[in-house]
Amino acid sequence: MLSLKDKLLKAGVVTAEQVKKVEDEEAARQERARAAREARAAKGDGKRDATRDGRGRGNDRKDDGDERAAAREHEVEEAQRWRQRLDQLKAAGKAEQYQVIRGWVTRHRLDDKSTVSEAAARFHFAKEDGAIGHLTVEPDVQARLSSGAAGVIAFMGFNGVEHAVVPADLARDVHAVKPEWLRALAGVTDREPPAAEGPTVDAQPAPAEQTATPDAQPEGPPPES
Repeated sequence: MLSLKDKLLKAGVVTAEQVKKVEDEEAARQERARAAREARAAKGDGKRDATRDGRGRGNDRKDDGDERAAAREHEVEEAQRWRQRLDQLKAAGKAEQYQVIRGWVTRHRLDDKSTVSEAAARFHFAKEDGAIGHLTVEPDVQARLSSGAAGVIAFMGFNGVEHAVVPADLARDVHAVKPEWLRALAGVTDREPPAAEGPTVDAQPAPAEQTATPDAQPEGPPPES
């Protein structure tokens, strides 16, 4: 039975070079994660040995705090590296941007056009030109869109611009690289723009009441001669 990769290759949707690049990136990511886990495990073993030897008694809470601090530091470093990667991608050429973002969508999109149930409904969003587009999504995906856990982005497919539902963090990454490709994300695209500042228009003064001029003749019957 052919795997998804083999099916895509056979159909000509992706090239072998693109598949290899994705696999290499995933392998590198898994290797970094494995190395980090081993480093944390080694550090934890050393602390447990010290406790057994009597050198670390009474410091269990401190050790837990150190581990949490190290985990937070690792997360911060990973986040910084990812921001640098996004900055590099933003400065890259369109071809690389299209390929990378298309790969993200292929791996993480939440909507599935191939299987649509009777419970699926249209989710509408505004396109860049102001026109209204829509995607047909299942109730669980609709719920994620409504809660802000997912968003709609545009991306460059093999046949032109397409749209997809992706997790919120991925939608924000796409927004960082191509801001104009974010179509819908609760808390971002549904915010009203700030009101434009400018001089206020003073109300027009009410017209003054007409008063009689000194030469005006009072109304009434003419004087008797």
